[in-house]
Amino acid sequence: AMNRERMDWLEKYEVMPALCRLKEEGKIRHLGFSFHSSAKLLDRVLSEHPEVEFVQIAVNPIDWDSELVQAKECYEAIRRHGKKVVIMEAVKGGGLAKLPEEAEAVLKKENPDASIASWSLRFCLELEDVIAVLSGMSTLDQVKDNIKTSKQSLPLSDAERAALHRAMEIYRESAPVKQ
Repeated sequence: AMNRERMDWLEKYEVMPALCRLKEEGKIRHLGFSFHSSAKLLDRVLSEHPEVEFVQIAVNPIDWDSELVQAKECYEAIRRHGKKVVIMEAVKGGGLAKLPEEAEAVLKKENPDASIASWSLRFCLELEDVIAVLSGMSTLDQVKDNIKTSKQSLPLSDAERAALHRAMEIYRESAPVKQ
């Protein structure tokens, strides 16, 4: 759970050299971390620690352009460094599985058979260098829907991408706290 505070801890306690030794001993197969801060800090961490192989970040269509989460910028920093991406919060803790009626109508008009959650998953699945997408399922139906969506692995069409963008605009406008 890397952030600004833990960056100091990482250096002070020489965590990365210890992790690299464990990797050499075969006790760690792939070295990575989850990240919870700015893209600028992520770029610094990856510059200072090229041994990192992957980074887990929050990515979903609502956070993609968020100034607070900086999903797009963090994703781009990871790619610039040639690392792999693990996505968490793909459906934003279930918040993107049920949208305001008007937003859902935009998506259903474009693809009436797709679940609302599948739009966020497809958004994440089409990104390059993604090795895993964590969506946080809590029911068997959600598991089945995620499996179906992942197996089909259909990239969003231009019309679907536009519909998703519009649905996220509606979602943001309806939010009690603006991002």
